[in-house]
Amino acid sequence: MNAFDQSREASSLLKCLPGEILNQIISNLSNIDIKNLRQTCLYFKDITHLRINRLFLSPNLQDIQVFRAVTDHEIYRHEVTEIIYDDVRFSHTDDMESESDYGGDEISDATEIPAWFRNAYRQSRRHIERYDSRHVEVKEASSNPLVPVESFKAFHILSQQQQATIATDRDVDALKYGLSRFTNLRRVTITPATHGVPGRPLYYTPAIRSLPPGTLYPIERGWPVAESLGDDQLEEVAWDEEEKAQWRGYFLVSRTLAQHLRDNPRSKFAELVIDTNQLRTGISSRMLEEAESSEKTDLITILSHPGFTHLDLSLFCGNRHKYNWCSFGSGRLRNLLAKATNIQHISLFTDIGLMTEGEVDEIHFPLRSMFPFSDWHQLRHFGLSRFYVQKDDIIELLQSLTQTLMSVELSFLFFFPDQGNYQTLLEDVRDKLGWRERRQEDQPKIVVRIDVWYEPILGADLQDLCREVDDFVYHDGENPFKACEQLNWETSVAEGAGVVVDAFGPDYEELNP
Repeated sequence: MNAFDQSREASSLLKCLPGEILNQIISNLSNIDIKNLRQTCLYFKDITHLRINRLFLSPNLQDIQVFRAVTDHEIYRHEVTEIIYDDVRFSHTDDMESESDYGGDEISDATEIPAWFRNAYRQSRRHIERYDSRHVEVKEASSNPLVPVESFKAFHILSQQQQATIATDRDVDALKYGLSRFTNLRRVTITPATHGVPGRPLYYTPAIRSLPPGTLYPIERGWPVAESLGDDQLEEVAWDEEEKAQWRGYFLVSRTLAQHLRDNPRSKFAELVIDTNQLRTGISSRMLEEAESSEKTDLITILSHPGFTHLDLSLFCGNRHKYNWCSFGSGRLRNLLAKATNIQHISLFTDIGLMTEGEVDEIHFPLRSMFPFSDWHQLRHFGLSRFYVQKDDIIELLQSLTQTLMSVELSFLFFFPDQGNYQTLLEDVRDKLGWRERRQEDQPKIVVRIDVWYEPILGADLQDLCREVDDFVYHDGENPFKACEQLNWETSVAEGAGVVVDAFGPDYEELNP
């Protein structure tokens, strides 16, 4: 029996199933599987339909083409609830001599392609070789990678198409059209993390799917990324159009979305997500420093939209601690967030890393000067990640939150010297907030994650301690943290506590609140 006959026989068997069971099976299929099923016979073509609740957009031609096709579809356009904008732009693809080849292997023989691409190809291949048992399928799928010349050819075509799109703002036109057609749009996500790590993108966009299997290419972010826990810029950089261009996608999306909301005040839009997927990057915090600007006005329009309920805000601070933290200490962040009067979910993530004691002494300001909690009466989630804090300040903040709070994230926090640590913070959460006395279904979920110190720049491994924290705060478990004797604001983690999670893997999705 050939493959065609097997497919027909399988289709016939499926058609014999009761409708309820068949619908349950179909509901668990991916869009790719549904597409294949629809091609087996007219029966399944008639009863199955793709689920298109989110769409990808970027400067890449393939993403724009699919986006436009769905926008023009009279059924699918009403199903779209989320737009995900990929703000990754490829750099120096026409530069043949931007760096030297540091290899000395068979990849170095491909002299018809630039050295920077040979180096990136080599790095991606080595990255895949280091994958552990969690990524067996990726290693198998990448066991026969495309040769460097063919990989460069595919990547170069994608990059050239992207440059042509940026020159004509074709993605901007598509976004404007889509916003006018998606009647049930609720969320807009902007991310520089789409391409993930080699072999494991965060999102399988049409552009990424268009690359031939086994293509290895440079993993770029588009936005600046802090590459180590103590990394920052050393020099002041002018906040001009050239600097702002690093965040081209964010600014064009926020500008276009804000204008759409001004023209359509009854829009169902409710959620803005700046998704860095734990990478130490984000939109520039310098945008908040200006008293007035068109970019800030656009963000105010978005946050103050009636029904706006959800904000995930990732900020790239760079070296702003050297300039008195104008983004936070001025109260401008608080005033901005106060525009979101109906907020139910707020999360702030930064790229802040380790600092010297002298630098730390210059940056303290109370958290209440950043968050207008007295104006938020429906808050269900609060998250703070990668920030310098005082333990008592955190407890005071949590005590001020409403009874509606159902989850809180306190991840990658740094504590001021002699101002508490993770160990004493968890003790006070257990003893001072009264959460333990609530009914189990009303106890806020507590998310705590910390860095793993061996983490390479490209990836985003982290140590998840949610289970241990829950056991300690709500039950009779041990505190997973222990203060260091000499530096009492630092802690170590008990041996065996927590689980190392890959932010670009399915295990992270399962643990994410």
